[in-house]
Amino acid sequence: MADLQFAGEFELNTIEIIASSGQSIDNITPLEINIFESIFSNALTGNISIADTNNLIELMPLIGQEQLILKMTTPSLEGENTTIDFTKNAFSIYNISVNSEMSSGSSVYVLEFCSPELLINNRVRISKAFTDTPSTIVENVLTNHINTTKNIETETTSGIKNIVVPNQRPFDFLKCLIQDSKSTKDSPHYLFYETTRGYNFRTLQNLYEKVAVGVFNNSESNIDEKVGNTLGIQEAYDRMINFDVKPPNNALNDSRAGMFGSKIISHNIFTKSYNVKTYGYFSDFDKHKRIDEKNNPKYNDNLGNWSNSRIYVHPTSASGSNLNAQYRDENNSNNSIVANQISETLLQRKSRMYELTFSKTIAITIHGTTNIAAGDIVELNYTAPGRNHGDGTLDKSISGRYLITKLRHTFSPVTNQHQIDMVVSRDSLPSELPFSVNVAEVKKQGKAQVLDITT
Repeated sequence: MADLQFAGEFELNTIEIIASSGQSIDNITPLEINIFESIFSNALTGNISIADTNNLIELMPLIGQEQLILKMTTPSLEGENTTIDFTKNAFSIYNISVNSEMSSGSSVYVLEFCSPELLINNRVRISKAFTDTPSTIVENVLTNHINTTKNIETETTSGIKNIVVPNQRPFDFLKCLIQDSKSTKDSPHYLFYETTRGYNFRTLQNLYEKVAVGVFNNSESNIDEKVGNTLGIQEAYDRMINFDVKPPNNALNDSRAGMFGSKIISHNIFTKSYNVKTYGYFSDFDKHKRIDEKNNPKYNDNLGNWSNSRIYVHPTSASGSNLNAQYRDENNSNNSIVANQISETLLQRKSRMYELTFSKTIAITIHGTTNIAAGDIVELNYTAPGRNHGDGTLDKSISGRYLITKLRHTFSPVTNQHQIDMVVSRDSLPSELPFSVNVAEVKKQGKAQVLDITT
């Protein structure tokens, strides 16, 4: 590919649609290609808009059973090209959502596609027992039941499990499995998702250890500065096109969701006993690593911990040493198979995932490159409008490290432009909220009066 000429430039190397009959067409004129990623989604999805002047639908009827082969390349200022390559692992077209006539002799189709693993997931079931670590079970399911050939990045889990899968879809089973998984570093915050690089089974803390893939600012466009043999391209890449800060706090919803506190009651069906564990937002805030070195709660701690705001009840079967009391090997013993750890993982996990979705969340648009994916870390340098009330020009409440939770690649071959829309989140504030005196959450005076209005 030639040298990079402008920010967001890309080259559509390959695009081909293969029908179920084996017939293929590669003389396609796409208007737009969108690829969606999320750390909360098990598979990639997307859509492609096609302008058809060759009566494609008659030559090769589109029935939602086609394969889509794609490859896009973007060069970098360092001269190393990066790609999104789905020539060896094609997408599956599953729906034709739009089929309209644009003009005489021309039609527009919008084809929706997904990873083939998602189609397989909806067609197969797992009915078997697994005895292994959760991370190994994930690899087994992906390679032997979903039959993926994509890269799989896994973070090793602790504890060997004996799990019987009762006729579940693979992804539904894995969704349950991650609820009860802990890393060797004791983190319960596992995610299972797919990006353009492959599958991921890893914790938030593992993602937080990554180096930021980019530093973005909201500055105005300045006079281009020379960078190598180009003019201002890196400056344009570093500048956010759009920036939308979502409201970080909703105290009513946060209370209902159990973010301020929650409780789990574990009923041990083996010992006929129960155990109660609680989670408090402020008391457990630093229990597991957060996104930055300086982390602070998004509320003042005069709010308190409310463990009864959300209650879970879960059965377990554990012996005194926390081994699975229901498991026995051929020697009628159990030396390593642990009981479920839901009471150790669920509360922390639920609260943190809620924080990522509904706390400090920002939607931004940047010039696209193919080396950015969901799960990457970015840094934002945000200059607030209006008067500066502190040291420096950056807004400290917004600037800092963020995790990309959702992402959309938009390729426009007509203009040769690639943009990325992404949602970035973080689970803490970089600076401490002001706190001078312990002010009650609600000011109350007097005493309630009960009036008898019986007539």
